[in-house]
Amino acid sequence: MHETGRSANRDLCTNSIIQFRLQTLFCNLFKKYITLTYKEMNKEVRRDKELIAYCGLYCGACHKFMKGKCPGCRKNEKAAWCKIRTCCSTNNYHTCADCEMNTRDCKKFNNFFSKLFGYIFKSDRDACIRRISYVGEDNYAKEMAEKGVMSIKKGCTKC
Repeated sequence: MHETGRSANRDLCTNSIIQFRLQTLFCNLFKKYITLTYKEMNKEVRRDKELIAYCGLYCGACHKFMKGKCPGCRKNEKAAWCKIRTCCSTNNYHTCADCEMNTRDCKKFNNFFSKLFGYIFKSDRDACIRRISYVGEDNYAKEMAEKGVMSIKKGCTKC
């Protein structure tokens, strides 16, 4: 029985070592992924008011746009489903900031998908539209490009 206890301790020790090695391996892989992602995102973000989406997001800082996998909101034919895009195009608005209606009252701006998107990405598109109204599109594009972000985050007190 004493020998069985030693065997169990050895198994436990071996399992702990394996678990530690797996955690170390995972951490190293994660660090490499973060480093590669950072290098990829460390590309210079283009400053262009045409890269502001109708809803206020800044496509110029989007990783898909930077990789060349997306042309941005304005040129993306697959984004025809977007009610905000359709509304702005129909009314000749460059962004929702051009509309007289408050974005909080707009059913197209505050639909289920936009709320879900905002929740998942902690994105505050309403704050983006308010910022565009306050500083103008050129300055907004400049700020977003300098920060390298595609949206103002929910609860951001710096923006």
